[in-house]
Amino acid sequence: MTSTSTTSRQVLSTMSTAAVAASVAVALSGCAQQATSSQVSRAASASSSAGSTTPAASGTSTTSSATPSAGTDGAGSEQAGTPAPVDATTAGAPSSAAPDVAARSVAPSRAALPVYFLGRDGTQVREGGGAATPRLRLFREFVPAQRSGSTEQRAETAANVAMREAGSRGYLNVWGERTVTDIKVGAGAIDVTLDGPTRTVDDATARIGTASVVWTVTAATGKNLPVRFRSPDGRVLGTLPTSKTYSRSAGVAQTSELAAVWIDSPGAGAALKAGPVVATGQACAFEGSVSYSLTRAGKAVRSGHTTASIACPTRGTWRVDLGRLAAGSYQLQVWAPSPADGQRDLGRATRTFTVR
Repeated sequence: MTSTSTTSRQVLSTMSTAAVAASVAVALSGCAQQATSSQVSRAASASSSAGSTTPAASGTSTTSSATPSAGTDGAGSEQAGTPAPVDATTAGAPSSAAPDVAARSVAPSRAALPVYFLGRDGTQVREGGGAATPRLRLFREFVPAQRSGSTEQRAETAANVAMREAGSRGYLNVWGERTVTDIKVGAGAIDVTLDGPTRTVDDATARIGTASVVWTVTAATGKNLPVRFRSPDGRVLGTLPTSKTYSRSAGVAQTSELAAVWIDSPGAGAALKAGPVVATGQACAFEGSVSYSLTRAGKAVRSGHTTASIACPTRGTWRVDLGRLAAGSYQLQVWAPSPADGQRDLGRATRTFTVR
């Protein structure tokens, strides 16, 4: 293991309706996200995007577009007046643009690392007529870490948080004891070295699990480049081989990887001062419609709806003024209602925070 890995471990130890027009139908196919895992995989393979996280058939490096979002709200605490780091996740920018950069510190000696965790988004899917299973998607959070070390070392730290700390943060660890021991950013690719036993998982889980690391390291380095994995046994996760390169998906295909809704602030486990609280986040929702509910000790505090800055298939930002909150522990749920009946949702995110 390299000295870079040693530094990373030191850093890591300090943390944390109906159809309308054909074009609309195409867009909604991404928003509705009712496809099964295999359907999503086939759709991503058929996408003209060169940046799917399914391996390129030729095994050559291809670069997807970097993703400057309709919104750049980060996970910094607005209530505390902390600068919010910049993060962007929708398609359209030149590849030279930094996709998700934690540009500002959350404290003099701290930085916010963008980490893409693998989790269940609250939507059930059926595979081949079998039992419904939870759909897996990526949820981005900004995780505070020491500012020390190079960009590559911080990217290594972020990748290991996505893999090893997922379970303790309420997400899924599909990597087992696998770790990232080194990251090198080259002119045309990012090399990620893996160590530890390769976990056996199904192909769909392997693809989305690999995507979590791809999104994380490209975000942390600010380089939207293909990712090449290196491993002694020639495998990344499941049966996915290291002989292929892996890239971020782009455009509508992102809906097969990114959660329909996520919460940027308050941050996970945040402790806020009593007073006005504002929640922010991103969503890919039908007509930009986002719903929310806030509870305290299981009792409803308030609920309502808001509209994201842009509708799916582009990710937009949303903002909700939760009002002046008294001291206590709160749970915020945010979801994208289904355009079919409004009774289901296309994805849901939950965040617990405390007001002191």
